Amino acid sequence: PELAGRRPRLVLSQISLILPHLDCEPYQLRSAIVATIGNILTKVGQANGSEDDQEQQQQQQEGDADGTNSEDGSEGSGGTETPHHMSNLGKGRSALLDILTERVRDSSSFTRVAVLKAWATVVESDCLPLERFLPVTALAISRLQDKTVMVRRSAMQLLTLILENNPYMGCLDPVPYVEKVKELEVYLKANMPSDIEEALAKSLQELEKNSDDEESKEEIESAALAAAIAEAEEASKEDNLSESQMEYLAKVKALKFASSALRFIELFEDSNGAFEGMLLSSNASDVTEALRFFVRARHFHLPSAVTGMKQALALIWSSETGIQDEVLKAFVEVFISVSGTEGKDLLPHNEIADNLLFLAGQATVSEKASIEEAIARLVKDNRIPSEVFMLLWSIASGASGETRAAAIMVLSMGATADPTIIDSATRLRLLLDLGLGDVVEEKRDWTTIQSAASALQRIPRARHDPSSARYLVIEHITERLCSVAQGDWCVDENTQDTCAWFAAAEQAINAIFAIC
Repeated sequence: PELAGRRPRLVLSQISLILPHLDCEPYQLRSAIVATIGNILTKVGQANGSEDDQEQQQQQQEGDADGTNSEDGSEGSGGTETPHHMSNLGKGRSALLDILTERVRDSSSFTRVAVLKAWATVVESDCLPLERFLPVTALAISRLQDKTVMVRRSAMQLLTLILENNPYMGCLDPVPYVEKVKELEVYLKANMPSDIEEALAKSLQELEKNSDDEESKEEIESAALAAAIAEAEEASKEDNLSESQMEYLAKVKALKFASSALRFIELFEDSNGAFEGMLLSSNASDVTEALRFFVRARHFHLPSAVTGMKQALALIWSSETGIQDEVLKAFVEVFISVSGTEGKDLLPHNEIADNLLFLAGQATVSEKASIEEAIARLVKDNRIPSEVFMLLWSIASGASGETRAAAIMVLSMGATADPTIIDSATRLRLLLDLGLGDVVEEKRDWTTIQSAASALQRIPRARHDPSSARYLVIEHITERLCSVAQGDWCVDENTQDTCAWFAAAEQAINAIFAIC
């Protein structure tokens, strides 16, 4: 491997003597060969005019130091470039990539790790061809189910590198790509070559006469578009292209790029089961690598990152302190701090508030329990600024429905560690108006009522003091909670309303016992 890193072309010229040893029994030899292939691919992939010159100068200096002339036959094959030699590099590169793809299923786990590390080297060096990105991504995802821990860890590290070096820019949100594909398809269909357009119109007319099958119509239009794309690519080989042909060809390339990006995103979205398996692993290394991956995925706006982080938050209850700390670190990296600062630089307060609202608003009951524990620990450590909760009060005051309910829910989670977030006469009065007032009674907004009742369970029991403003507010709150618990606001004839009332009534009863 070391010689391949220093003189890749010399090793590549003798690769036919090395590859037969991949069938040898010692895994150390197979591992060394795949590492060698990785070094060759990296150096050859980086080869351009300036780099070639630097390599030849280095080889010349080494030859002079060894007392060897670079024109000698023994070294000429490694240092002299010929057009024929350069043309063979592309073919050899593809063959070596195929070998790495094949060897990822080697019988030895040590060799499989070596293969994944070789792929990581190629990816990190920006030497992976665009057409290989999707197959290598799928290959790495498949290795997440390997029986060996170190293979799974290497696969997750490779996936993280693939994300960081992906050719689709910094955003992997599928929405812009879907819109772009639709826009490009409309343009390409509207500007098809005349012969294909005529054939398409004729086929559609025949279809209308025989049947009105929408699926068949889409198939015909897709076939016509594929034919137009193929014709444009064939025409690109010619030298004299018109301006309209060049524009059409540019749109074809853009469509291929956007479609490839969508397939890349779908690979991750369709692999939630494999990622969930890593999170549920009994091995702490699997869990740690999965959490780090989700942090990086969130920075690229990959939709599966939020889903994965919600699943990962359940690990806050792990018996291992290291895993708990890693979960909190990941939570801060994804929702609280600026990307890449390791929690040192916080996001603007409004962005933190929006992230917490988004997280709590779409969470299940079990996920909310984990989110509450994470937020409570961060509030206790003063890692969430108090200004964020002030902003959440403002959001709750100006919003309605699910947004208001989510804001009150996040305030309740923070109050688990710091009751003063809610416990003051002014804030309790505001909570009474927002969560138990006439508006929620009229609309029967049971979600907001449930959130308000949950928040009230976080404050200390009220002392009997009629002169205290806090005591008077709590008396009014208790009256409203009793109305909720008795079902005074519920429409009994409406089954859906009655079912929603049950959860709110349960929290209202718990709140009454907590504050009275």
